[in-house]
Amino acid sequence: MRCYVASKAKHAVFWRALRGAGIPIEAPWIDAELNQPGAPEARPDQWQRHWQRCIESAADADLTLFYAAEDERQCGALLECGAAQPKSFFSVWLPFGPADFAACAVDL
Repeated sequence: MRCYVASKAKHAVFWRALRGAGIPIEAPWIDAELNQPGAPEARPDQWQRHWQRCIESAADADLTLFYAAEDERQCGALLECGAAQPKSFFSVWLPFGPADFAACAVDL
């Protein structure tokens, strides 16, 4: 099973921790250099390649997890969710904080 995650880049640490715990997360953006704190501004061609990889990965996912904090404005994550919809058999929309995720047992 391939799991894609969509949220703001500042939540990448949380998603990497879940991946480290064994959840099969495949989302190139959580490891992308251009999303790291302090990274230099990416060139347009770098963003283009980045988004192509993200959209393709989302489209290939079996499960999509989306997280949006109450005070966040979503843009790219919504595009990823849209790309995932035709194939993902189940999408989870998480309108609460990462600390609350433990309350939602997902058996992968």
